[in-house]
Amino acid sequence: MLAALLSLPFPGLGHAARGHFARGAAWLVVDVAALALFITHPHLWLVGALGARLLSAADAVIARPAQRGPAGGGIVAAAFGVWLGAQVVARLPIMVIAETFKLPSNSMAPTMVLGDHFTVLTTATPARGDIVTFRHRARTFVKRVIGVAGDVVDLYGTTLRLDGKVVSRELATPCTYDDLDLHQVVKKRCVSFEETLGQRRYRVIYDPATAVHLSKKVTVPAGHVYLMGDNRDNSFDSRLMGPIKLSDVTGVAISIWWSAGPNGTLWRRIGTRLR
Repeated sequence: MLAALLSLPFPGLGHAARGHFARGAAWLVVDVAALALFITHPHLWLVGALGARLLSAADAVIARPAQRGPAGGGIVAAAFGVWLGAQVVARLPIMVIAETFKLPSNSMAPTMVLGDHFTVLTTATPARGDIVTFRHRARTFVKRVIGVAGDVVDLYGTTLRLDGKVVSRELATPCTYDDLDLHQVVKKRCVSFEETLGQRRYRVIYDPATAVHLSKKVTVPAGHVYLMGDNRDNSFDSRLMGPIKLSDVTGVAISIWWSAGPNGTLWRRIGTRLR
């Protein structure tokens, strides 16, 4: 039982406690290898990490103690030190090139919703259509890149133009989304468009009750990007804060690895690739 309890949080440590160091090392390698999935397929990493722990615990129980007998407390402590060191070394590159965030609002609905936890690649260069995180007045925001240096962005009503050309979009359809109003979940009506920008095709929404939409025309200066939320009438973005310096952009959002909204866990959103 002790071997199983040790293996659940620390795959391979239960084997070390029973004197099976090579077997424990193999489970450590499996657990560390699962980290490679974190950046591109974080939902699979969750499954892999959980599976490695359960199988490692079961294997530690099945394995008979080594003929030389169970390991002493000092050896188990040393094995834990090796496990911890391997985990730290394996996570260092991931910590350098990727981060995780939780979406604090619905300004990116319907692409991202309140409670989404997502992975960000910090080494990527933002392009038109990408969803990025950035710092503004000591806060982190999540928006979509609409324009890059030299682009003329013109939003008039619900019509978006880039360098004088209307950004391609499909016919509007009615829609709804969940939002918080005084900590209460409320259904809000919206109108949805399918928009295409760069290599990205995504949905944007507008509030049909808004008589005058926030309009803006600006030329993006060098070293900056122009950002807007997909929830166009419910987003604090470049229309109010101006173009954002590239040095303030912290990464490009890749995928949703967990989602827990006001009504509970949104299982269908886990593993969603952001586009």
